[in-house]
Amino acid sequence: MLYDPQGRPIDEPEAKPPQVGIWCSASQSDLGDTDASRNLTPAKVDQYMTAANSGDITDLVKLAAELEEKNPDIAHALQTRRLAVLGCPLSVTPGDKSAKAKEIAAAFELALNNAGRRASLDTTANLVADLLGALLPGFAASEIVWGKGGELLGFKHIEQRHFNYRDGKLLLIPQDQSAGVEMPAAKLVFRRARVRSGLLCRDGLVRPLAWLHCFANLNLKDLLGFIERYGMPFLTAKVDEKSWNNDRAKIQALIRGLGPSGGGVFTRAVELELLQASNNTGDVYFKLLEYVRLAIEKLILGQTATSGPSGGLSKGDAQSAVRQDILEADCAAVADTINSQVATPWTLFNYGPGAPVPVVGFECAPPEDLQAFATIVKTLSDAGFEADEAEMSERFGLKLKRKAPPPPPPEFNAKDANGAKGASGQDLEPGTRNQEPAEGDAAALAADSGSGTGVPPVDSEDALVTAALEAFARDGADKWAGKLLSGFQTEALAKTIENTVYAAAAGGAASKATELNSKGGKGS
Repeated sequence: MLYDPQGRPIDEPEAKPPQVGIWCSASQSDLGDTDASRNLTPAKVDQYMTAANSGDITDLVKLAAELEEKNPDIAHALQTRRLAVLGCPLSVTPGDKSAKAKEIAAAFELALNNAGRRASLDTTANLVADLLGALLPGFAASEIVWGKGGELLGFKHIEQRHFNYRDGKLLLIPQDQSAGVEMPAAKLVFRRARVRSGLLCRDGLVRPLAWLHCFANLNLKDLLGFIERYGMPFLTAKVDEKSWNNDRAKIQALIRGLGPSGGGVFTRAVELELLQASNNTGDVYFKLLEYVRLAIEKLILGQTATSGPSGGLSKGDAQSAVRQDILEADCAAVADTINSQVATPWTLFNYGPGAPVPVVGFECAPPEDLQAFATIVKTLSDAGFEADEAEMSERFGLKLKRKAPPPPPPEFNAKDANGAKGASGQDLEPGTRNQEPAEGDAAALAADSGSGTGVPPVDSEDALVTAALEAFARDGADKWAGKLLSGFQTEALAKTIENTVYAAAAGGAASKATELNSKGGKGS
């Protein structure tokens, strides 16, 4: 469906081919125009807004353009918000899943990429930037420059000062049509920045920003006067009546020649007293300027440097500087404007009625928090779940692969029983065993006992003692005790093991004696 500049639908069968070339003859020069922001006072701001409420938006839209030139805080915030959208890639997707729709989408994407490059007109990126300029005055407009056969040559921005709002319509006021005319169909890309419901003439952020700029400007003048009065010395010269009559001009010139400090010449009969406020440090001026700056940031960006879920302006990039919902709303509004006022007529003129219209969009989703995602993956892994390597590599942007499983622990070496490494390859606690191998370690003693079993691999003293005790109970403790205990340095540990060993030996001897007595034999 086609729409005219007033938003009224145009019946497709009645739509005519677009007018070729540039139609708008409005001057791009403001020569002869007066600045609406010059000597701005609260009374002037109120006058501009009252006139706009009646439909005459000329002075208010001029003021909106000049605010960005004369207020650095407004200029910075607006540029940040524009760059946030311009930094989002623009994509073109088919209108449906048919092969024809894919063909149309590819052709329209090529037309957008080539727009403005051969005819020195505005490109698609320029068009997006111009449409984002609707934020302050409430609307923005660009003419579509068509070529023969529905070719999209480019765009031409039309400044808001060339429009006026009359009888419920937004009319273009070219140089030769002071009463205003309507743009031809399919020739205007028009975006309305709807910040509130109601009339278009009350849209935009120019109204609150105009008051903030006015108050900040007046406050800045007072601050400069304060600095001139209290931050610089003031020279005075008291002269008699004769000097006042004869040399007053020379003395004044002498004082002016001393620099910008200021000064004056008075007769001796004149007395001046400089009255100072109770707070003469100037903090009140700086506090007001800071309040205005933060208010401007909140109005335009939705957050200040210390607020917002993304940390505000401290992030340092345009996307995070603008509140996410505002960024997404700007992208959606500009995309809708291009879809309805550029993509739709282009498709109609090139492919006829009923052809699937390609869809323009911006990729403005916030970047994924990889640190939080890594925490989720670790939690799932601890719970027994396993992540896919390919998916993890894609999410993190790194070529990831799983670590090889650790090698199996080596067989217990008798010579390492008193060494610095255990079976796990980790350093053992110092002071638990002699650094030099003991003469009779557990494995060698097990071989000497004739059992042939040895001591199984161990990685701690507790496991070694347990394994040794089992061997001692089986093969006899007298032969093993002295040699085993020589491998430990700690007297308390050695005493404990000694008592345990002989207790086990005594228990084994008593069992053997009971068995022999039951058989009528003699003990050894």
